[in-house]
Amino acid sequence: MKNKMLFILNSIKQSVINKPFAFVLLIFIFFAMTASCCIPSLTAVEKAKKNYQTPMNLNFNMSVENFKQNHTEIGDYIQQNKDILTAQNSNLYCNMNIRHFDCEIKINNNSQKIKEIHVAFILTGNKYMSNQSIVDKEKIAVVNFRFAQKFGIVEGDTINIYGNQLVVKNICTESSHDMTEINVPYSLPINEWYSCTPQTTYEFEKPQKELTFSGRITGLNRSSESKFKSFLKKQKCKIEFYFSDNYLMEFMLIFFVMLICMLSSLSILGYWLKCNNKKYSTYKTLGCTPKMLALTMFIEIFVFATIAICFGLVFCYILTINLEFDIIGFEWLHYLLIFASTFVSILLVTFYAIIKQAKAMPANSKYNQ
Repeated sequence: MKNKMLFILNSIKQSVINKPFAFVLLIFIFFAMTASCCIPSLTAVEKAKKNYQTPMNLNFNMSVENFKQNHTEIGDYIQQNKDILTAQNSNLYCNMNIRHFDCEIKINNNSQKIKEIHVAFILTGNKYMSNQSIVDKEKIAVVNFRFAQKFGIVEGDTINIYGNQLVVKNICTESSHDMTEINVPYSLPINEWYSCTPQTTYEFEKPQKELTFSGRITGLNRSSESKFKSFLKKQKCKIEFYFSDNYLMEFMLIFFVMLICMLSSLSILGYWLKCNNKKYSTYKTLGCTPKMLALTMFIEIFVFATIAICFGLVFCYILTINLEFDIIGFEWLHYLLIFASTFVSILLVTFYAIIKQAKAMPANSKYNQ
């Protein structure tokens, strides 16, 4: 092991002494690669910070049976952890929705046959249903203005839904795609259940499967996202995948910078290995195995790349404090992106170039003890 270490250190020393121009050029190229990642990284991290601080939305769904069992627990959890879940300078709002078909409800004790209704279980208050009314589990409802117009409903009227007699507390005047919409508190007991399997309108239509509840929460604190998702999964909710293109352009830029870094690495490493080919051929003649030779070449590049990247990071630090980019609190991500972009690019090219050259160099065992 000692012989190996001495051999590697001597190889590094010989590279610096015998090929100073190639050494300086290698360091400069690696430094330039690191420095070139600074502006793209600053741009990406600044946008990442803004998006992280922006309230997020989350969609989820669950089966009807799971909803009947767990809807109260979900609402209670949100109410109890509202301060933690709410993003800064935002209002948390959450509801869960279901459509029913062929329903019979009572309006002012008069039965009404309704082909389709959309029921929204409200978990956090809004301008039509206060949060206090929800917390106090009041037997109230808010109806869509079109529904109210159709059946002549005014504030103070009663609606019987799921076997519960509710007082209409408000008429929602905002436009809705649903002709019939009833908003109720999440804690409303479900004493009876309407059909949620719609009938097909035309003979050629396939019957729809049983619908699921869909839920949506807005104004969520991103730092609480993982904990909230974990809770929802325990309640047998399925989280809807959401892809954001907010970072796409920035990370595409990082990708192209990495691609340029790889091409630059390929060129300079090819030149470096060519300049040191005589030295490596001597090692081969003296008995260095391909494995040991590849390790020596890799450690040489690793040491030189680390030195160059450190200089590049210092340059990026000086540049960063003189530019007006708001990345306070996310500096670690900025320097991680710079380091990773350069280092990964160098490693990928290094492995390819070194293994290719080392394989052509067999040996005996003097430097492999």
